[in-house]
Amino acid sequence: MPDEHIVVKDDQPRPAAQAVEATLHDRHCDPNADVVLVSKDQVHLRAYSHHLKQVSKFFADLFTLPSEPEPINLDFDSSVISIYLDIVIAPTYCYSLIIDQHNDDFEILKQLLRISEYTLNEKVQQSVWEVIHRKAVEFPQALLILAHERQDLDLAREAIKSIDSDSID
Repeated sequence: MPDEHIVVKDDQPRPAAQAVEATLHDRHCDPNADVVLVSKDQVHLRAYSHHLKQVSKFFADLFTLPSEPEPINLDFDSSVISIYLDIVIAPTYCYSLIIDQHNDDFEILKQLLRISEYTLNEKVQQSVWEVIHRKAVEFPQALLILAHERQDLDLAREAIKSIDSDSID
C-alpha cells in the first residue's frame, strides 16, 4: 500500500523549507504510472501517459515536449479528475456508463464537461453533453444557468422547455 501522504513543492512562491502537504489518491496511485496529476485540493493522481495521449490532444501535445516528467497541476477537484481518469482508461462505449454513475450531481457533470474541454477530449465531451441533455428534465434550472454561463441560446431553449411550474423555487 503506498504512503497515504507525500510532501511536494508546488508552483506557489514560498520559503524553500515550506512544502505543501499532498495526499495520494486511493485508487489512482499506481507507482508504475508515469504521470502525476495534482488536483486543486492537493491530491496526487497517477496515470499512464499512453492512456492520456490516446484520448486527449492536450496531453498528446504536452507529452511531445522534451522535458523531465513533472507533476501536472489541474484546477479541478480530485473527485472530478478521478472520474475523468476512470473514463480515459475505459473503452469509448463505456464513457456514458461511467458518466451516468454521477448523473445525480449536475455540478460534477459541469466539471466533467470543463475538464474534457480543457484537455481537448472530444469523445468525453460528447458523452458528457449527451448525459447533460438527457438530464435536462431533472435539472432544468441548472441547465439554464449553464446556458447563461456559456451564452448558449439553444441550450437555454432546451432548459426552458424542460421547466415545469412545480420545479421553480
